[in-house]
Amino acid sequence: MKRIITLTIALAAFALAASAQTDKISVTAPRAVLAGDNLSVQFDARVGQRAARSGHTLVYRPYLTDGKSRWTLPEIVVRSRRAQVAQQRHNWVSGKAITYDNPMFVRNGETLQYTASVPWQSWMNGAHLAAEAIDMGCCGSATDGSVTLAENLAGPAGFGPGAQTETVIVLVDKPV
Repeated sequence: MKRIITLTIALAAFALAASAQTDKISVTAPRAVLAGDNLSVQFDARVGQRAARSGHTLVYRPYLTDGKSRWTLPEIVVRSRRAQVAQQRHNWVSGKAITYDNPMFVRNGETLQYTASVPWQSWMNGAHLAAEAIDMGCCGSATDGSVTLAENLAGPAGFGPGAQTETVIVLVDKPV
């Protein structure tokens, strides 16, 4: 009986550890603010303790889309120490640097207050905020798929540039 209880506790501890390692980035409090002709997208991103494995880089790429059009926002890049050293070595040897479009670099376990501003376009009314995670390692990259963070970027009547000085749009969180 004592063996069964010990084995059950050991398996439960293993399951909890395994589930903790799959946590990459969680997003809370998404919102959008329309100020003049610019749309500012804001959210809090908490990076998991094991988001980027040793020797890997996790690129979290948020974007606005309405199904036909897409506007990619600046990436959140989580890079392990080993991947950072390998990248610096590659840059030094090849003379070329891998660049991202205005990235935000964070470490495992950190929380980031993300803010990005884009010029307003009419197709953005009714769009949704989504993100894709790309795990890049030594032998290639894998996309973890796309996740909708918030839906229905819609404001009050007369919504759009020039309507008011500032319109705050609270995005509806999509249940996970």
